[in-house]
Amino acid sequence: DDATLARLLVLAPALHRLDLGGTGVTDSGMAHVAQMTELRRLRLDDTAITDDGLAVLSPLKRLASLNLHSTAITDAAMDSLTQLPRLRQLYVWQTGVTSMAALTLADALENRRKLDRYRAQIATNQRRIAEETFQIDFGAKPLVVPEASAQEEDDE
Repeated sequence: DDATLARLLVLAPALHRLDLGGTGVTDSGMAHVAQMTELRRLRLDDTAITDDGLAVLSPLKRLASLNLHSTAITDAAMDSLTQLPRLRQLYVWQTGVTSMAALTLADALENRRKLDRYRAQIATNQRRIAEETFQIDFGAKPLVVPEASAQEEDDE
């Protein structure tokens, strides 16, 4: 139940998979689950989870698989799930989610992955350009004062 989830928080950094299917977990317990940011797989099938409970799971950036089978979620939950960039598997049969909403979510996640990839490529290219510019402008011929000139100034 939700109280047990609070006790699991000490294990949060080590939790990669959490199976809460068929338990008494509710939307209130999702605040605890949201703190388990290392989760890769989460099963919430056959629980009392609703769209409101899913809305707080956005900190789970590593979550790749989410099972919501036989829950009360609807199409409204799909907007919340777009905040999960690594989500690859979503189980929503026997819920209020329509096929169209699931396809829209899949498109949104795919577009987000592409944008993230493009942003990473742009950042890499900007770093390379900056490094090359620095080497050409500042690293090719360092400014060195000839020794003879320095001694002549000391003598005067």
